[in-house]
Amino acid sequence: MGGNETSDLEWLKSSSRRTHSSITNSWKKDSEALQTEELTKLRAAVSELAEATATAGIVESHSPLPAADIDFQEILALVVIELNPRIQRETENWLLGRILGSREEGGADLLAKVVSRSEGMEGTVVLVAATLDRLLEGAEEMGLLKEDLAGTPKVFSYAERHSFLNFREGNGGFLTSAEALHIVKHALDNLRADTEEHVPGEPADQLYPGKSIFRKLIASHLLREMYPLHDPLLLKELEGKWYGRLQVFRQPLKDIRAYFGESVAFYFAFLSCFTRALLLRSVAYLLFYFSPGALRFCLSALTNIMWSTLFLESWKRKSNALAFQWGTLQKEEEMEAPRMGFRGSLGVSPITGLKEPIFPSRERYRRIFLGSLPFVLANLLISANIAIIYRHLDSLADDFDLYSQSAFSRAVTFVPEVIHTVVLVAQNKVYRNLAKDFTEWENHRLASEHQNFLVAKLLVFYFVNSFGVHFYTAFCVQDLDKLLENITAQLITKQAIGQVKETILPYLGTLWREQLLKSTQELNEEPSSPLRSLALLHIQLEGTKDPYESEFEDYLELFMMFGYMTLFSSVCPQAAIWCLLNNLTEIRFDAFKLCKVMRRPFPVPAAGIGVWQLAFECLGTVAIVTNCALVWISPEFHSFFRDYPSTHILIALVACEHLFLLLKSTVAFIIADVPEEIRMKLLKMEFQYRQARKLQTEKQGWQEYQQCYDLQPSTAMASESGYRTAGLANRVHPSRSDCIQCI
Repeated sequence: MGGNETSDLEWLKSSSRRTHSSITNSWKKDSEALQTEELTKLRAAVSELAEATATAGIVESHSPLPAADIDFQEILALVVIELNPRIQRETENWLLGRILGSREEGGADLLAKVVSRSEGMEGTVVLVAATLDRLLEGAEEMGLLKEDLAGTPKVFSYAERHSFLNFREGNGGFLTSAEALHIVKHALDNLRADTEEHVPGEPADQLYPGKSIFRKLIASHLLREMYPLHDPLLLKELEGKWYGRLQVFRQPLKDIRAYFGESVAFYFAFLSCFTRALLLRSVAYLLFYFSPGALRFCLSALTNIMWSTLFLESWKRKSNALAFQWGTLQKEEEMEAPRMGFRGSLGVSPITGLKEPIFPSRERYRRIFLGSLPFVLANLLISANIAIIYRHLDSLADDFDLYSQSAFSRAVTFVPEVIHTVVLVAQNKVYRNLAKDFTEWENHRLASEHQNFLVAKLLVFYFVNSFGVHFYTAFCVQDLDKLLENITAQLITKQAIGQVKETILPYLGTLWREQLLKSTQELNEEPSSPLRSLALLHIQLEGTKDPYESEFEDYLELFMMFGYMTLFSSVCPQAAIWCLLNNLTEIRFDAFKLCKVMRRPFPVPAAGIGVWQLAFECLGTVAIVTNCALVWISPEFHSFFRDYPSTHILIALVACEHLFLLLKSTVAFIIADVPEEIRMKLLKMEFQYRQARKLQTEKQGWQEYQQCYDLQPSTAMASESGYRTAGLANRVHPSRSDCIQCI
């Protein structure tokens, strides 16, 4: 074995010893809480993993990295990059060179190793890691907020790292697992072409300055997968605190955020808050259940309006409090780095001064208004026509059944529903793919902007597609019994099918693939080296899982539940109970899905639930209008007020609708979005920031003044205190080279 291979083996051996040592120490500290049979097996597996990585013949590197220059106690954050088997050696070496290269030379300054797959598997994988120093430098570059010794959130500075809480040299726990992974992902995403005209080894894959390297490799199918590895011990601890306990409303948000990032943590915080609010709403429904029909209609509508407003406002306060606690509340979007898919000519950012792609905003808005907007409107028109055609076919089928009264005619009544479902599924899939393409074509600079515009397109479409038929049934057909039947049936079937589709079936598929992979590996193992492929088994098992792309599907499900129970609450007040039952199971199923079923996602920083906050608020406003309209067309309401003229009743109802809208706006205005305690802390941070800037300006001015003082002495100004006393601190002084005129 050559010198490079020996160096690589030493790198993996030391990394394994460091991993095994840290896990062993953690087991000693938490021995009372973690003495379970499963953890015992996990400990044995880690020991075998350490031994397997020390086994010769499984590692080869084409870009040597001196093991002696690395402190192995500081290696953190492991990311897997799966390469296509057809990739050229030249391309592989070029990619490794860019990952390993210094940032001054356009590299990512990370650690990387090419690891051969076990026998019987094609292709290679690249293990990417980072030292603690590299992560700390990345934290400063990204403006990460950490608490100082006084407990105040402050932008992290590598030079002042010892002034931050819980920082110790060589302490990897200063940064959470999610923060470390996000920094590594940020470094990889921002590897961009400089002078390359094409991908080395692939002349057909053109590059231009500023083009994202990884985006090009993915588009060219040279890179198949890129994902972070689960940390077995951290994941096991999280499972025990999360769905391993009988708790519903209290979620271990701090631990979720530390492992999965803010985006996932905010979703579960919102889900928990929504579930608590649904419990109150369900109790209110039970209190109104025995009320007269017309009174129950009015009370349900009024209660729903106040409930939705108070729920969303209380969530907004909690969201801002969590964002402040996690250091994302004041994160400026302008300081975010461009997303991987952002395209443009390579230039210098006027804000950060760094090289990045530049794309004019006017061109982006032109694409939105002349391309994306007509696309959305055209699809909404198609959806409306589909709903009308469905209702027409459904009426024809009902009339045919009423005329024939046969088994065949009864079967015909299900045909429109089947056709409508198939068409909607196909339309949803086509629209979603096209919406992604249009949003990509708009070329948004930030990942948050890109996500918001995509969600907005999808929400408008799904709203019309999901609720359009119900609106038609309620206000065109005016069949409230049919509306109640449809909503109840959809709520029940969606919950049952959704849980099976999202969690149970994927988990069974994961177990099957895991057993198949283990069986294949056992057949391919050599008798003389039974642990030869064990080092790669964990990577391959993670690779067999389905990727967790984002929280969109989860938020969309909650959005639909919220719509069913608010838009039609006067007709179907019991929808709150069905939504509560759904959320009680959703919390545990989603937690299990993230930990056991899906591949670990890359952490995404967030300051809240983003555009979904606006979506839920808009839904609450629309619900006021729809519920007032449903009350007006209900037979019970007209029967209760049969002695009054219809015109007077309509005017009173419209007045009530405007009063409800005013009441909702008033409540939202009175309740502050940011709690008073957080607001005071923000003001204190702003004051401290200004004081620091002032001291920095004074120090810089004093240094410039000293340069002039050396040439033109003045005893009155020979000290910094005298300099401030003289009121010269805010003056701009000439540099030393310009002080010739002072002589």
